[in-house]
Amino acid sequence: MEPLLSTSGRGVKKVDVAMVTMRGGTLLATDVFFPSDCVTGETLPTVLLRSCYGRQRFCEYDTLIADRGYAVVTQ
Repeated sequence: MEPLLSTSGRGVKKVDVAMVTMRGGTLLATDVFFPSDCVTGETLPTVLLRSCYGRQRFCEYDTLIADRGYAVVTQ
């Protein structure tokens, strides 16, 4: 195992889909994922994944990344 990689196995919890308003008024559906063992108020490194092709494009990556201890936001 690579010593610089985060270890997996923390589990993942997903926050309900949020509609985020952009500057021009456009609403973007946004999924937010956290490691399941994080506590309210905990500061986590965050990965933002955005695509003009839809947020479902990242469905295999968002849980993989969150399981390693990162918050993940997909738009």
